[in-house]
Amino acid sequence: MKMILSVLRSFIAFLFFLIVVDVAIYFFLPKLGFAVVKTDVDGNIPVVNSLALDGNIRAGGIDADRAIVINPNTVSVYIRFSQSVNEELILKGYDRSGLEIARARQKVVGSADDAANVEFAFAPAMSLEQARSFQLSIATGNFVPVNEDVSESVPAENPAEEPVVVEEKQ
Repeated sequence: MKMILSVLRSFIAFLFFLIVVDVAIYFFLPKLGFAVVKTDVDGNIPVVNSLALDGNIRAGGIDADRAIVINPNTVSVYIRFSQSVNEELILKGYDRSGLEIARARQKVVGSADDAANVEFAFAPAMSLEQARSFQLSIATGNFVPVNEDVSESVPAENPAEEPVVVEEKQ
């Protein structure tokens, strides 16, 4: 009887140890800046099964059905193009309650009958560990690549106003 109680105590202590380690890995390490990516049994990062498409995206020649979290702040979406596309897309992440918790933008260029994996980089503060679903949509407004002159790409809010051009000091 004493031996059974001893084994039972050891087993309970071992379970308690596993719970403490699990809490440390998934709650405290990310707060200290360490990335923790949950994987499946084979060590693969799981596919996020829920990817909704906004109503205007299919009309824009874009189709997609899966998103893969490739690290805590990057999601890869396999996109198929039914027509030539040159758009800025927005990928929104939602938690279990359906609240938006993350958003990333990515410029996408594709030819008709082509496909591509597009990576959406989220801000480091927006950890995707809590994301349970994603929604892909076409961004509204003008897309301005960082390396282009903003004054030529974005029209002025008021046509009477001239765009503000920031010059670099030399």
